[in-house]
Amino acid sequence: MPKQTFLNLNPAKRHSIENAFYREFTIHKYDDASISSVLKILGMAKGSFYQYFENKEDLFKYLMQHCFEKKMEYVSHVKREDFETFWDFWRAMYTEGMQFDRECPLLSNFGYHLMENMNSPTLKPMYNALYQQGLDGMKALIQPEIDNGSFRSDVPPDRLAFYLMKIGEQLLQYMKFNYGEEFDSRIQKGESLFAGKNENLFFELLDDNIRLQSQAMDAKN
Repeated sequence: MPKQTFLNLNPAKRHSIENAFYREFTIHKYDDASISSVLKILGMAKGSFYQYFENKEDLFKYLMQHCFEKKMEYVSHVKREDFETFWDFWRAMYTEGMQFDRECPLLSNFGYHLMENMNSPTLKPMYNALYQQGLDGMKALIQPEIDNGSFRSDVPPDRLAFYLMKIGEQLLQYMKFNYGEEFDSRIQKGESLFAGKNENLFFELLDDNIRLQSQAMDAKN
């Protein structure tokens, strides 16, 4: 986590540093990302960096946490009780995620590239811990659906959670497979990944996936 000297910076300078490193970790894999190159762009001495962060991994952890907290500002107000079905709630979560992508493209691009970064051996323990945290959160959403009879009870909750966790990954893989060059171009420009036709296509794919998942998971089917 950052040192107090970083937190004490004026917001404009702090954001410029964050954004520069978000971009570096998005257009390069973690092991290839260069602290020195970013500091040169920012006009900062290397010594200044170590007044702000312990090392590269410490910086990366901070960026992940900051990105997660920012996205939660968009999705945390979406409450299950406000929707008739779990799937309406699920789709609303993705709708807010798209708003995050439009308004915070650098952070969204970083999140999109996160899976590739997590292939680094250095970050593997961090990835495993984060993935388990995500599964636990998903199980917490699923268990009430099983308890009230909406979801089938003959499949363990951890498996249902895993299936749902994979939806977003599969949709992104599909879009990258078909539109990888366009995604790469938008990342290079620091633009929203899903603006325009990409957003429409994503929701078409999401709705297809919801139909398939609901047929498999709903207790009535």
